[in-house]
Parts: sequence; C-alpha cells; structure tokens
Amino acid sequence: MAAPKLPTTPTSSFRSRILTKVGVSVLFGLVAFTLAQALGGDLTSDMVLGLGLSVFISGVAFITQFLIEVDHRVARVGAGLAVLDHSFAQHVAGTRVMIKDEFAKVNEATQLFGAVEASALNTDAMTQLVKNATTIGRTPRSLLFDFSRAEIARLSGYLKDLGQAGDVTYEGEDRDWLLGLTKVAAESIDATSLTTVDAGGRNSVDGGLWTSDLGQLYMEAQREAVRRGVTIRRVFIMDRPIQMDGEFTNILDQHVAIGVQVRTLNPADIKGTRRATLFDFIVFDGVLSYQSTTASRINETNRPIIITTTLVTNLDRVSERKDRFTDLWASGKPYPGPAAGS
Repeated sequence: MAAPKLPTTPTSSFRSRILTKVGVSVLFGLVAFTLAQALGGDLTSDMVLGLGLSVFISGVAFITQFLIEVDHRVARVGAGLAVLDHSFAQHVAGTRVMIKDEFAKVNEATQLFGAVEASALNTDAMTQLVKNATTIGRTPRSLLFDFSRAEIARLSGYLKDLGQAGDVTYEGEDRDWLLGLTKVAAESIDATSLTTVDAGGRNSVDGGLWTSDLGQLYMEAQREAVRRGVTIRRVFIMDRPIQMDGEFTNILDQHVAIGVQVRTLNPADIKGTRRATLFDFIVFDGVLSYQSTTASRINETNRPIIITTTLVTNLDRVSERKDRFTDLWASGKPYPGPAAGS
C-alpha cells in the first residue's frame, strides 16, 4: 500500500524553488569553469579566472532566474489587483445604489408619516391599519393573503376617490356604508324613500327594507344618531299606488317614535321636473350623498334589485341633492305620528 502524499506547504515550495535556482546557477558555473579550463593555457591563472568567471556566471544565472520569477509574480499580483479593483468597484457601485434606495425609502416613509400627521384623519387609526396589514404574511393558504391584499387595494381606491371628491361605487346592495355613515353623522340626515310593491304582493316600503335585518339595524343606527343630536328628516314618496294601511303607517310610526321627522309625498304634488327624476338618496351632514340604482323591473311584483350603490362627494352635485330634498320636503305632508293621529 502506497504511503499517502503529504500536501505541499508554502515553506517546502519556497525551499524547492531556491534549491532549483542554486542548482541551475551551479550548473552554469561548472560549464563556465570547464570552458575556461579548456581554452586557457596557464593552469594557475586559468583556474583563478575560471573560478571567477564561473562564480560570476552562476550569480548572473541566479539573479536572472530570480528576476524572471519576480516578473511573473508581479504580473500575477497585477492581474489579481485588477480583479480586486473590478470587484471593489462593483461593490462600491452596489453599495451606492443600496444606500440611495434605502435613503429614498426613508425619505418616502418620512414624507408618508408627515402626511399622516398632517392629515385630518385619526393618526392612531391609520397607524393601526398599517400595523394590522403588516401582520398578514404569505402562507400555504394563499387565499387569505390574496383576499387581504384585494381588500386593502379596494379600500385604498375608495379613499383615493373620496379624497379627490369623486364618486365611489359599490357593485350591488351596500350595508356597511349606510350603517357606517349613519353612525358617524354629526349634524343632519336628509333621506327619501320610494314606496314599491314587494314580492309577496303586499304594499310595503323600499321593497321591504324596513322588515329586513338591514332595515332593523338601520333603524337602530338612526335612533342612536337622534340621541347624539342629529336631525333626521325622511320623505316617503308614494311612487306606487299604496294605501295608508296598518303596515305602512306602522313603518311611519316607528320612525316618528325614534325622533325622525317624517313627511309623505304624492308624486302629483311634486312641482316642476322633479317628478320625472325620482330616485332614492340620502344626504349626510350636507357634504355627502348616498344613493342606490335599481335595475328595471319586468314583473312589478318582484322586489327591485339594487345594481350599484354610489357615494357622491362632489360639492356641486351634493348641493343639487340638498336643493332637491328641500323641494321634496316642502311639497310633502307632515305625518303626525300615532299620538296625534289617534
């Protein structure tokens, strides 16, 4: 079995190179000494000259080998320095870009925080929103992450439209906006309610809104708003033939009982062109209009389907809604309520 080969150390490699150079130099010296002896005449003087020449040639050979090796090493060091310089330049460039990006992020974050501080919105609520959003991470259950991202994007779009005084539209029937606006209203709520015929064929209001769970929650939200000092006025517009029966008057009585000012209006009593453009809308605090759009009904016994719900914040359009409500309110008949009607 062959003995294992020992690894070559830098010291042994250096010794090997020195011995090689010395051997080559001695070889050159011996050749020079031999030639000097062969060509010379006087033995003593030729020997001295031969020894001197051989030493000189050996030294020249040794120095020449040393210089050649030094030149090779300098070339290798130069190549290494070039590579190192290139790597360092790349590192510096990468570091510069990273620092620039990080400072840009810090600057953007500072500007964003400054905007949050300067905003009229509650800073704690906005900070809490961002903090809660950061707790949502990618998991094998990607549906949760994708849904959260979609909801954040949707909310961001709503806030952008509201901030730019644009319309915000929700596809379908909304309930969160209606209840949320009623809960935060501080001054007034002016609303219209169109009477319709529900799917059961009975005379009702708002397609049966007030008998639904949303209607009950909305009624309770109105009660709380009145307790806060909010003035609520509602005009029930009888755009369908309807009798002042127990079901209808019960809905009116519920509103009066919680402090809502109620009037009823027959379209025939509406002045001007308002009669041809009736639609449900609510004006909150005189600055925002909430309205819904229903689909055309082929069968009059079907409950109307709400296809879109829109928040209007444009001041001119909200002002038009306020003027419209003022006209409808003036044309309506005050409903006395159960006590005065009994």
